Amino acid sequence: MSRHDEFSRAVRATLAKARVANIEEAQALVDRLQETWNDAPLADFDGLSPRQMTAFLYHPFDAQELVTSATTPPTGVRAPILELYGHLANAIGEQGLKATAKGNLPRNLVREAAFAYYRRTLPSSATCSGKKISPPCTAFAGWRRWPGSSASAKAHST
Repeated sequence: MSRHDEFSRAVRATLAKARVANIEEAQALVDRLQETWNDAPLADFDGLSPRQMTAFLYHPFDAQELVTSATTPPTGVRAPILELYGHLANAIGEQGLKATAKGNLPRNLVREAAFAYYRRTLPSSATCSGKKISPPCTAFAGWRRWPGSSASAKAHST
């Protein structure tokens, strides 16, 4: 028997037991029964009610009682994007910062963030034809220092 058929039988049984005087009382009784059915957990929904499933499917960010996420990453997790975001957030601070006329972040802030980020991921210096190349430039140009090679950088093609 389908859930719809079960509900229809429950409505008929409830209306037969209750002595309603008019259509408004009958509608109020059916509405209360519908609310009860919508709040009852279902095995098909892994114990969630139809109302909870609707909230989860159509408004997942408003269903805080169903879905939770960590407010801080677990300790020991090191993700480059988190380090970059942390550097930018610290630079912005409480007072904020003024964007350029085009709406971009200030050049010095971006430069500092790039150096802090790439300093962790690239060699401290690289050379190309005897000229020193800064770590951000080596990353953008696709250069890497190969293990066991001399101090000069070699092109890395992917």
